[in-house]
Formats: sequence, structure tokens, C-alpha cells
Amino acid sequence: MKVLLALMLSLIALTALVACGDDDDDETTATPSETATGAPTASPEPTICRVNPDPASAQELFVSTPLPGAGVASPLTITGTTQIFEGRLWLRAFNEAGETVFDQGASTNFGNLATDFNEVVEFTASEATEVCLEVFWNDPSEGGEQNIVQIPITLVAEAAETTPAPSLHTNVCPSNSDPATAEEVLITAPAANATVTSPLTVQGSAAAFEAVIELRIVDAGGNELTALSGMTNEGQTLAPYEETLEFTVAAQTDGCLEVFMLSAENGSVINVAQVPLVLSP
Repeated sequence: MKVLLALMLSLIALTALVACGDDDDDETTATPSETATGAPTASPEPTICRVNPDPASAQELFVSTPLPGAGVASPLTITGTTQIFEGRLWLRAFNEAGETVFDQGASTNFGNLATDFNEVVEFTASEATEVCLEVFWNDPSEGGEQNIVQIPITLVAEAAETTPAPSLHTNVCPSNSDPATAEEVLITAPAANATVTSPLTVQGSAAAFEAVIELRIVDAGGNELTALSGMTNEGQTLAPYEETLEFTVAAQTDGCLEVFMLSAENGSVINVAQVPLVLSP
């Protein structure tokens, strides 16, 4: 009997223990909540401008040009709109070392109404230089600089003066003792300094006696390479002509085309039109 009673008490204790275990299983184990992490914050773009102590609103001061990051040359035009009360608009730029590039007041007069401004400043830059342009109100009665607009820009160096490259060819036309006017003899083709080959077509107009003109090509030494007598379409009046000249050169050389007339009185050369050429084999 005692044994049976002990078994019953053991069974009851075991049942209670199992029940407690089930209760523990039902409990929800709290898990650490995932920590929300935002997207990486982008680092601010580096700028040459200092921290702005008093940024202007668009209603107080707006600069339309130059745009941020622009490359500008001297003279620099600064435009925008502002509304200043008993103050003066000021323009300033400084480089990375804090050195002032220009610092001047605006020439435009301002009242209490919104006013457009267009100011020109000059500067000197030996190379491309990043600067911070500041446009602001300068009012000594109110503590000085107010409503500051900052614009990072790059000053472009002035273009160095260049010497034109020397021509590979020279004008070898001989001294002209009797230059023709456009109403006497005109050469329209070939163009001056053109590189030409044989046969060469020569076109123009001339007011020739009995419609006769003379054409020739000479070299740098004044030696005649080719020559012929030609005709205009009509004599004693300005009329067109077209003739063909043939020449021979062993290598590219400078030459001069001349179209002229011979005097009816003494046969001398008169009314000379000249065109420098490059003669090519």
C-alpha cells in the first residue's frame, strides 16, 4: 500500500513538471531588434568658400551669373537681382590661401525696390585659379557684411600673345611700277598664295586697248617661266577674260602671276595686276 501511494505521488509530481515545461515552451523569447541603419551620408563636396556667416535669401540677393563652377576670364560680368535698404552691394573674391583677388563696391545705385545689377570686375590670373566669389550687402550702420551669396568659380588665365607662324612661302612678286586698279585689270582666279599646277587657268576682267592683255609667271629671281598674249571679250571697256598658262617646275617653288597691258604709245608695261602663287610640279 505504501508502495502504491509513493508511485501515485511520483506520477503527480511528474505531471506537474511536464506542465511547467510546456508553459516555458509557450513563452516567446525576445530577440534583439535589428538596428536600423540609414544610407551612408554623402560627404559634402569640397568648396573653396568659407562657412557662410549670413546666407542671403533669393529675395534679398540673387546672383544669376556666373554659375557655380564656371570658368571665367577677365573682365568678369556679375549679374543678378537685389533689394538693399540704405546699403551698398559689394563684390569680392579670394583664393584658397585667403588672398583677395578683387574687392570693390558696385557702381549701380540701389533703392528699396528689387533692382537688377550688372557689374564688371577685372582681375589678373597667370594660371587657372579656384576662387570664391562673394556678393553681399555692405552696411556699416548694421554691422557690415550681410546677406552673403557665395559662388565657387575658376579664374581662367589670360591667353598669351602668340606670334603668327611664319609662312612657308614668301611673296616673290617684283616691285610693281604701275599697279592696276580694279577697273583696269583684275585677277579673280587663282587666289593669292594658292598652290597651283600646270596648266593654270587664269580668270578676271580688264579694260584693254583692242582687248589685248599680257600674262606671265615669274619665279623668285624674276625669271620668266611662261608668258602669252590673251584677249578679253571686248576692248576699250571692262570685260572678262579666261586664259591658260603652262609652266614647268622641278619642285614646289614660289612664283608670281602678272596680268598687264603694253602701252600703245611706247610698248612699256602698264596697269599691272599681281598674284603670288606656289607653283607645284
